[in-house]
Amino acid sequence: MLQEIINLNNYHWTSYAIPQLVCSIYFAVMGIFILFNNPRSKINISFFFSCASFFVWQFGVLMIFLSRTEPVAAFWSRFIGVGVVYICTTLYIFGINFLRIRNTWFTYFSIAVSTIFAFLCTNTYLILDVPKLHFYGYNFTRGKLHPIFLLFFFSVVARFWYLMFREYKKASEGVNSIRFAQIKYTLLAYSLLICASIDYLPMYIPYHLYPFGDIFVFSFTNIIAYTIIRHRLMDVDIVIRRGIMGIVILALALFVHTIIITITQRYIGYILSSFVSMGIIIALFFYGPVRNIFQQVTDKFIYRGRYDYQGVLKQATKALVSILQLDNLLDYIVKLIVQNFDTKKVSLFLARNEGSEYTIAASYGLKEEITGRFRLNCKNGIVKWLSEKKTVFVKEEKEISLPGEEFNRIYGDLGSIGAEVIIPIFYKDKLKGILNLGHKGSGVIYNQQDMDILDSLADSSAIAIENASVYEEAITDGLTKLYHHKYFLTRLKEELARSRRYMYPLSLIMLDIDYFKTFNDKYGHLAGDEVLKGVASLIKKNLRETDIIARYGGEEFVVLLPQTALKGAETAGARLLAKVVSEGAVQIAERIRSNVELNKFVVLDQHLKITISLGVTSFEGHGEMDAEEFISRADKALYKAKELGRNKIETYENM
Repeated sequence: MLQEIINLNNYHWTSYAIPQLVCSIYFAVMGIFILFNNPRSKINISFFFSCASFFVWQFGVLMIFLSRTEPVAAFWSRFIGVGVVYICTTLYIFGINFLRIRNTWFTYFSIAVSTIFAFLCTNTYLILDVPKLHFYGYNFTRGKLHPIFLLFFFSVVARFWYLMFREYKKASEGVNSIRFAQIKYTLLAYSLLICASIDYLPMYIPYHLYPFGDIFVFSFTNIIAYTIIRHRLMDVDIVIRRGIMGIVILALALFVHTIIITITQRYIGYILSSFVSMGIIIALFFYGPVRNIFQQVTDKFIYRGRYDYQGVLKQATKALVSILQLDNLLDYIVKLIVQNFDTKKVSLFLARNEGSEYTIAASYGLKEEITGRFRLNCKNGIVKWLSEKKTVFVKEEKEISLPGEEFNRIYGDLGSIGAEVIIPIFYKDKLKGILNLGHKGSGVIYNQQDMDILDSLADSSAIAIENASVYEEAITDGLTKLYHHKYFLTRLKEELARSRRYMYPLSLIMLDIDYFKTFNDKYGHLAGDEVLKGVASLIKKNLRETDIIARYGGEEFVVLLPQTALKGAETAGARLLAKVVSEGAVQIAERIRSNVELNKFVVLDQHLKITISLGVTSFEGHGEMDAEEFISRADKALYKAKELGRNKIETYENM
């Protein structure tokens, strides 16, 4: 018998077997790919065995179609039976793993019954009888127990449908998340699988019908594989539109090809005309204006109702390369994501202390107490995972594909910042940052196109963040992270010119830590450095985004206040006429002074009191004022404040 099976003379090729050949190759490749994608995942393993069952079925159908003799066809009929009886059980096990349901008696019962049916298929004709010759080749026929097998098959499917609908109802009552979409698409896939049972019709009706149920089986596996197992969810609507658009473009190309061939082949022959036609079509495709029109039409058709895919990337890339202030850059990235993706929570972590930890540098929708204390060290599960895998981490996908303990170790307490999609930001193979996105405000899932844009934004952001970091290091003081003296002078000259041009007031505060030399002598320079950082932080917290603060030298700091007079205007009308904000430079200086005085600086486990002296001056935008003179006035006012006993504010105008 074995010699007959392996004898190629007992087979012949028929085009009717093409669908089965394609499906066999597809199931073999897909099953192996899914298994190797994550061989430790139960859901990947169970899906692999499902693909194996489908492969046995489709390969058996392929071989029975190709068989010339009844004995060879009978062997492949039994081979088919083994695959068919295990399909429902392997799919059921895959389903309960997907739903994260524990195995029950029904699981073991279905395995046992499938094994019994498989034994009957290989040793008897009770399930599948002797093959019958049809116009497309041999095909299996039903045995006496086949109706019982069908009853078992549909009972397993019905059991899974019940569990699926129960889970679907729970998901629909909560947030419209990735989980909800996965269940929805899985229900669609199983609906297609039931349609595939149309292959059994030739067994029960006296007509020769071609078994075209393979189309539904192929669709079932495709949807399951690409919506649940892999790292992205397939947006069915967009996939369909992409396919339609591809067909339209191909049809246009064929139309142009036909016209060119019709016109030119009588002069230069068919072969040369074909080359000319291909050249013209390729040239048209790569010609800028034509390509742009196709791109616009494609985007409008595929991404309609969402956002301008190319527009978002173009806008983002243009802005990212032009923003050199790191804080402004990070705020822009977060704002861009919120505006285009309707994200409820966003947090952007940056590497600190040479990558030993990651802190939140910009955020949206998070409370300040969370952003201030949340840290990720380099040994943290998610940092290690992103560094190794170099890919996006989608919470709900990994909850399914990873074992529970491993998922908890990687994800940690990222739930406290609402992290649903975690995107690594790499620069030259180093993890520079981590972008965390929460649920969308609309409840809609992040689809493949969202992921494409976010990946592109992450790549562009990595370069922009690196450039801004280098620029910031060049213009900031390493200890206090404030602007240094040289950069401050540049900005001061710019603001003075702007003040004269628009006749806006400009104020300058110069401040000094009282008795700082004595403090250093008593507690040491390391303690002094901590005080400098603390004072710098307090000053920064009491200023606006438009204000400019710098470390002028030693324990001296300077603050530039654009559009701020010495004293603020009390009414809206007065502010409008004077072109100033309501709060004046003296009031801002007093707020800084009092905050420093009230703050308790922890030094060597001691709570110490620090005070500062401040000198204030202002330029009203009229007449002439150079940078040196402006600084000199503030310095004289500061010196006067120290003379009067320190911990005071003095203005140059009152001297």
